[in-house]
Amino acid sequence: MKRCYEEIPELSDYKRPWEITADAGRIVGMIANSLSGPDYRIDGNAAIHKTAVVEKGAVLKDAAIIGKGSFVAAGVYIRGGVYLGKGVTLGPGCEVNRVLYSGDRGSLI
Repeated sequence: MKRCYEEIPELSDYKRPWEITADAGRIVGMIANSLSGPDYRIDGNAAIHKTAVVEKGAVLKDAAIIGKGSFVAAGVYIRGGVYLGKGVTLGPGCEVNRVLYSGDRGSLI
């Protein structure tokens, strides 16, 4: 959990991983709201890094953060609060629900 707290300091109030996933939508929404600026564009409930690619046909239903250099293919379905860190790739037809993934460090939070 230590790496999780370093990557996403907002998680420090949570002691158990299942508490984080249960509250993922609120956590990701709170973080996404703080990411306005030149590096992120806000699209509905999603904050998408300027270097990330989200293909047409991907569905970002709930709060989501798509990190630097990440790729979300057409047909991906994101819901429930999803944090994708640096360099994450989601292939076509993938469904992701309540996941916090740090990306280049390779940790699923």
